[in-house]
Amino acid sequence: MFNLFYRQEIVRFLNATPIKNKTLPIASRLGRVLGYIILIPIIKLLNIHKIKFLYSVDDFLVFFKTQKKCDELKIWLKKTIARNCSKKKTLEHSIKIINKKLNGFFHYYKWGSVKVLFSSIDSFVRRELSACYFSSIRITNFVVTENFFMEKKLVFGKKIFEEKEQIENRTSRKLSKSKTQSKKKFLILEKIRFIQQQLQDIQRIV
Repeated sequence: MFNLFYRQEIVRFLNATPIKNKTLPIASRLGRVLGYIILIPIIKLLNIHKIKFLYSVDDFLVFFKTQKKCDELKIWLKKTIARNCSKKKTLEHSIKIINKKLNGFFHYYKWGSVKVLFSSIDSFVRRELSACYFSSIRITNFVVTENFFMEKKLVFGKKIFEEKEQIENRTSRKLSKSKTQSKKKFLILEKIRFIQQQLQDIQRIV
């Protein structure tokens, strides 16, 4: 099927490009088509193993039912916070460093069902920072409030997930509204066609 319908067209397109024997031009529409075609074996393999994924051209998000990545993140956070604290780095310095890691992690995994997971990571980070930088406060299990860390510009996974949900809800409402309007227009056109048909029938009778 591919050889029959697409191969000749692709070769013709590449021969027509100004630069010979090179890759596709940047932003070429053909790149999107070829991207999907080339990745078909991977997509089939993921489907066979019933692995959930999202993809667009050459970008893949693969979701696994495992805590491994979350555990790896917590280990890194614990070590980083402890190292900065031992070197007498400021709280703001530690937050700036771990924010880079948290931002990448949260935005990468926010498309899954991760609200509870993100909240647990948020709590873990607050506990570790509180234990390190406020250890002089003699209160058992003392944890600084979330608002305090927000003022210090600490990244929160729960907030990123909620922002993603809000965008999805707005998009869903727009699509729903658009479908409703399209349906109304269709019904109006149908009524107009019906009235026109009735008028034509009356004219024939007269």
